[in-house]
Amino acid sequence: MKNLFSPNRIQQFFTNIAPFYDFFVGPAMRAKAKRAAGLLGPVGGMEVLDACTGTGIMALELAARGARVTGIDFSPAMLARAVKKVNGQPVVFRLADATKMDFTDESFDVSTLSMALHEMPLPQRLRVLKEIRRVTRDRVAGDGLGKTAG
Repeated sequence: MKNLFSPNRIQQFFTNIAPFYDFFVGPAMRAKAKRAAGLLGPVGGMEVLDACTGTGIMALELAARGARVTGIDFSPAMLARAVKKVNGQPVVFRLADATKMDFTDESFDVSTLSMALHEMPLPQRLRVLKEIRRVTRDRVAGDGLGKTAG
């Protein structure tokens, strides 16, 4: 049986849904991002990583609050959607694998991760969390820390 949660299959899934993602998921995700960003408190002037950024909903919310944001994702199709939304905000989007980031230790004040861990098998999820912790000085905020695929 094929691994339904292999990185290639997940990447293909996001390539297929990228054109429709913001239409179907965007309204709920924008509301969630506003609430989550509020829980982080003031982020103005902070360096923030938004791992598994997708179409950049959380990254753009944090940038609107004054953070300098780097959003990473392994889906070129999702990142292409994110880049189109940038309108002078302090946000950069990069193609990257959250399990092996090329950032130095403690590069970011805060890191966020949402709507991603539940799609990963446990070993991959643990690698992502370890990497995010490595590149973050202060706080890691995320959801999906419960049951995962695989």
